[in-house]
Amino acid sequence: MTETVKEEFGKAVEAGDLSSAGAGIDALDFTVERPAQEEHGDFSTNLAMVSAAVQKMPPRRIAEALSRQIGDEHPIIDRVEIAGPGFLNFFLRPAYLREQFLEAAKEGENFGRSPIISRWFGR
Repeated sequence: MTETVKEEFGKAVEAGDLSSAGAGIDALDFTVERPAQEEHGDFSTNLAMVSAAVQKMPPRRIAEALSRQIGDEHPIIDRVEIAGPGFLNFFLRPAYLREQFLEAAKEGENFGRSPIISRWFGR
C-alpha cells in the first residue's frame, strides 16, 4: 500500500508544476509512512521538505502545489492536509479501502503475492 501511495505522489510531481524544476521523483529520498496519530491521516510524507532544495521553493509551497495537483477527484486519495513546515498528511478514499479489502478476501493467502516470485521461490 505504501508503494502505491508513493507512486501516486510521483505521478502528481511529474504531472504538475514541480516536474520541470530539479530532479525527478526517483532521485528524491522521501518517505511515506503511517502516522503515529490517527488524526494525521492514513499516510504521511516528507516529500515537500525533501524536495525543497532541488525545487528551490519553500516546503510549504511545494506541499500546497502537490495538494492542488492531487485535487478532489483522485481515485485513491480522498484528501490531503498540510501540517507544519510542509508535511503532507493524506486520507485514502473509503471506496478504495473497501475495494482492497474485498480483493484481499477474494485472494486469501495469495493476496499480494507476485506470480513471478512464486515461480522463482515456489511460494
